[in-house]
Amino acid sequence: MNQTRKGTVCIRQGNENIEPSAVYVGGVNKMGLLVLHKLNSGQLLFSEPEKDDLLDFDHNTLKRLQYEWMYENAEKTKGRALELLNSL
Repeated sequence: MNQTRKGTVCIRQGNENIEPSAVYVGGVNKMGLLVLHKLNSGQLLFSEPEKDDLLDFDHNTLKRLQYEWMYENAEKTKGRALELLNSL
């Protein structure tokens, strides 16, 4: 279970909307969710302990996951940028 990862740096696997990132596992909040502090940002992320979407930190694994995520989401990102540009 991810609760044993408290106080460690891990990789939070991405999803459709959030890219994979390095996180510090801060603990569990009152709602039973893991509190994840995204490194080098002020963002807080949350994860269900049962979901098991945390991986042991490895720089090469993180970069591979991020590049795969960027490739898979390139068209979506391009479309969204075009929408924003056209809204000006």
